[in-house]
Amino acid sequence: MVEKAKKSKASKDQTATDINFKFKSIRTSCSEVIDFTGNKHYRTVFRLNEVETLFVDTEVINKQFDEKAWDAEIVAALIYMHGEQPVLVAQKGGKVTIPETESVFQFSTAFSVEDFTDFRFQEGAYRVQVMINGQAGVSDEIHLLEPHDLFRDYFQLLDIGFDKCVEEAPDVQRPHSYQAFAAKGLEDVRFYLVAENFLSSEWTYEFLINVFDANGILKANRVAKGNYYIPNREGKRLLCFALDLGAGLSNFWEEGKYRVEVLCFDQPVIQLEFSIGEQDLPYNFTDEIAGINGQVHEVAGEPSTPQDKEEALSRLYQLVGLRKVKEEITRMYELAEFVKMRQENGFNDKLPVLNMILMGNPGTGKHLVTEITGEMFYRLGVLSNGKVHRYKREDFTRPGVAAEEQLIREAITKSIGGILLIEDADELYPTNDPNDPAMRIFTVLLGILEQEQPSLLVVMVGDVMALQAITEGIPGVKKCFPYQFVFDDYSAEELMEITHQMLEKRQFKFTPEAEDKFSDMLKDCCSVRESGFSNGRFIEERLDDASTRMAKRLMANHKGTHTKEDMMLIQVGDIETLEQPDPSKSVDALNEMIGSKELKNSLIIYINYIYFIRERQKHGYADVIPPLHMLFTGNRGTGKTTVARMLGEIFESAGILESSMVTVRSRGEIIGDGSIPPQQIAMYIFEQARGGILFLEDAHTLFQDNVGAAALSVIFGQLSPTDNGDTIVILSGDPEAMDKALAGNPRVKSLFPYHFHFSDYTPEELLEIAIQKVAEKNYTLHPKAKEAFKNLVSQVCNEHDKFFGNALFVEKMVDKAIHNLSARTMKIRKERELTRKEITTLMAVDIPTATSELPNSYKDTFDEKEIASALKDLDHMVGQTKLKKQIHDFVDLARHYNQQGTKLNTRVSLQWCFTGNSGMGKGTVARIIARIYKAMGIIDKSEVTSFKVERLLGLTEEDAIQSIGMALLQSKGGLFFFDEDSSSLNEVSGFRDRVRAILVNQLATQPGAYNVIYAKQDPPRQIINDEVEKVSDMINILVFEDYTADQLMEILKRDLATDNTRMTRTAQQHMEQFISYIVANKKRSHASARLIKLVAEMMIRNRVQRLAQNKKANDVDVKHSVTKQDVEMFTPAMLDSMTSERNTIGYKQ
Repeated sequence: MVEKAKKSKASKDQTATDINFKFKSIRTSCSEVIDFTGNKHYRTVFRLNEVETLFVDTEVINKQFDEKAWDAEIVAALIYMHGEQPVLVAQKGGKVTIPETESVFQFSTAFSVEDFTDFRFQEGAYRVQVMINGQAGVSDEIHLLEPHDLFRDYFQLLDIGFDKCVEEAPDVQRPHSYQAFAAKGLEDVRFYLVAENFLSSEWTYEFLINVFDANGILKANRVAKGNYYIPNREGKRLLCFALDLGAGLSNFWEEGKYRVEVLCFDQPVIQLEFSIGEQDLPYNFTDEIAGINGQVHEVAGEPSTPQDKEEALSRLYQLVGLRKVKEEITRMYELAEFVKMRQENGFNDKLPVLNMILMGNPGTGKHLVTEITGEMFYRLGVLSNGKVHRYKREDFTRPGVAAEEQLIREAITKSIGGILLIEDADELYPTNDPNDPAMRIFTVLLGILEQEQPSLLVVMVGDVMALQAITEGIPGVKKCFPYQFVFDDYSAEELMEITHQMLEKRQFKFTPEAEDKFSDMLKDCCSVRESGFSNGRFIEERLDDASTRMAKRLMANHKGTHTKEDMMLIQVGDIETLEQPDPSKSVDALNEMIGSKELKNSLIIYINYIYFIRERQKHGYADVIPPLHMLFTGNRGTGKTTVARMLGEIFESAGILESSMVTVRSRGEIIGDGSIPPQQIAMYIFEQARGGILFLEDAHTLFQDNVGAAALSVIFGQLSPTDNGDTIVILSGDPEAMDKALAGNPRVKSLFPYHFHFSDYTPEELLEIAIQKVAEKNYTLHPKAKEAFKNLVSQVCNEHDKFFGNALFVEKMVDKAIHNLSARTMKIRKERELTRKEITTLMAVDIPTATSELPNSYKDTFDEKEIASALKDLDHMVGQTKLKKQIHDFVDLARHYNQQGTKLNTRVSLQWCFTGNSGMGKGTVARIIARIYKAMGIIDKSEVTSFKVERLLGLTEEDAIQSIGMALLQSKGGLFFFDEDSSSLNEVSGFRDRVRAILVNQLATQPGAYNVIYAKQDPPRQIINDEVEKVSDMINILVFEDYTADQLMEILKRDLATDNTRMTRTAQQHMEQFISYIVANKKRSHASARLIKLVAEMMIRNRVQRLAQNKKANDVDVKHSVTKQDVEMFTPAMLDSMTSERNTIGYKQ
């Protein structure tokens, strides 16, 4: 027995020593969404209807940190508290290895209805128990409450405020609610809340109280959870709590302004402000509470009357035009009125979602209708104040910080009871830039509107096409914005009615002749209306111009006297006639082009037809501009892009297009790098080109696979087979390939009714182009040189294939001749001075005599001008001296082998490996190398396809193979940038090796050669030893050295200089200290150009805000100074907050 007892005791001692961890937290949430701080919204009190899945995150302190890894068997159990009896609802388990590199280890699991047997989530209390190697940890008690949608269904605020934490003196009366506190003697600020309970029984409440300082930085995060109620005089149970926001910490509060945000169920309840300064200021937050409760304090309880409705609607119907919009808003108003009436009669109806999207050109009344709508719903009692709060895209972003959720919540809180108006919402259309915050803005906004249903209206206004694309392309927009109104352009009659209203308001009037002229001008504008026509704003601009011309006319006679009538009457001469397009100029420019007469005649017929329709429209006929989209086929250098640009000018002058801009895009730019769907990129490119011409180079290649076809389908979806719309699309490509592509796409032929073929130039035309280009460059041709050109052109035309370049070939041929001239004349200059004729006349000896002497269009020679430009940009980079020399040496070696006629890839490696911390310029250097390779003829395009390896995290191996394979295909002809520069890849053991193996296999199996740049953070020695042979013989290794303090300061100065800004001496001294801390920081990898760019943007923002507060203009043409006041925020504490990271690892069952 004694021996058995000894063994039992020894076993217990051994078990105690084997515990490798300590529980830190077990937290729960009902969503996996991460907020702008990188955290989940952890809670313990939930509405039953919001919990489909309960997510559990457990953190343990690893006692074996930095010593050894250990295996853990984890079992998580969900327990329902049935009275005092716990009931096991579900249990999940798994095994995981805790690495020695993690001091705090996190793992996650989730419970949903699929995990239950004969059970479903129901009201009551729960706990989560987590067992790790037999040791148990238990969560706080979790509560699921009866299901309602809004916090207002659970309680109503009665009292709320801030009080001083002081020792109360007996029999001394003092205020208990303040808006400002005297800093002297202040121990802490106490927040209190009292609310009426709307549920039938008392329930456990949980409030989150966030405290932000004047800079918007989160200072405190407090949770008030409890079940404390008190009765009032009527016997109702009031939930109440109070807590000290500073948690009793000494030196917690500083003088300044603070904002407090209160949330319940993750829904914003109220937002209040207080300040700490010189004196106390008592304040009652009654009005703020009334606004949240849907009341206006002064007129609470006053019902809406029929007179209110008529008065509210009368302003709407007094507007000119907009018949459909008026009718739809009236229906919306009557629906809300009906629901309010049922609510007043005891029905449980909920108000419908009333958020709107207002689409149309500028000046069509969208903002005015928004203001009237706010007034209408205020009078109805749907909104507590009806005020319009205006925001734009930039108001929801903060440079370098993912603060979208914080900024959107601030906007919603300030707009409670009124309308949150998002102006120019079309600018929120997501781009193909992975750093574009537009998608995050929509995700946050739609999530809040759908889940929290704040008491306000959200209205988005902007361009029709872009907002329709947003509505169709972003899930959830239609649901959250059920009302979508298109504001049509005004007719000429409606514009004239608006004109009369404006004249009356301005106290002007027309003479009969002036009125006729102004009316005719409006008719002309409406008949040839351009995309983006500004409607009412156009009238304002014309009347402003007329009044200016009127003033000039009247004041020309200083001695004369003017009657009141004279000063009101706008005469016909005061109205400026708009310039009419002249088709003859466009036709003349086209006729001057060298080339096929047949093509020019076809184009002239096409242009004359457009002007003919315009003339008919001016005479009142209802002709519609048919689709003008075109197919251009022909070999390289036959003038397709030149003609497209000429057509852009023609269409703009004719009023068909808003702009003459021609947006040229290639397949690579449309398809992207695979990180963004090609459909989304195509839509963004179309929006970029809107109002002008979209010119798709080598469009035939887009028909050859599903990816290209998907992008084209988006673009084609924007085109109408019956009218032209506001954008013209030109498909350009190889004649044979384009014919083959169109053969199987009859719809394309209907969308592109005009087909223009650009034939190769004849020898005579090429010679004429050569003479023209020589003259453009201020040179002349000797007669014998002209004959030599003719012979060379004839030789090339006899030998050429479709890739020889036509006019592009001629241009390079002329450049080669000029280089020969310079070499020849510089030899003469050594002996004597050169004459003007000698340095401007090309002789026969300067002309290449055989195709072997031709430039890059016919033979692989270097474009030295472009190489010099790329190296100049490289040398302009701050720091990285060794790296720059390596690249210069590489170029010199490549030149040597090229001069010997040796293929570069047989003597030098064309692959690169970049190492070093993030933000040291790897992407910039990759783009410079791409330019050098393009100039050397190694690659066809100077594009870098960037592939972020971290995006493979969580994918299956099959998906990873497909993703890398697609990215390689997209990089063909350019550089492939395989970017492992992310610390998150270290969190998954063996991940890097598996990904590299996939890349090596893809490089071996994909047809053709690829040029790869490989980027990571590991030191170079490790890469050389372990991985060079694995990834395409990458022996060109560039080490990106960390920036010194002086180099970071130089980068900062350059970033500021781009905004015409410099630092004062004291500001520079402060920033030198801040940068020295960056360099000395233990997180040395953060001393990057990326961080400095963010710092520069914040400095500029602070400078602009200071000027605005002092009511000084921010003139972009004036050199501005950043003062010490603008940089005081940059402290070690701020740097720590900017560079903090949160590393978590989960496990899957």
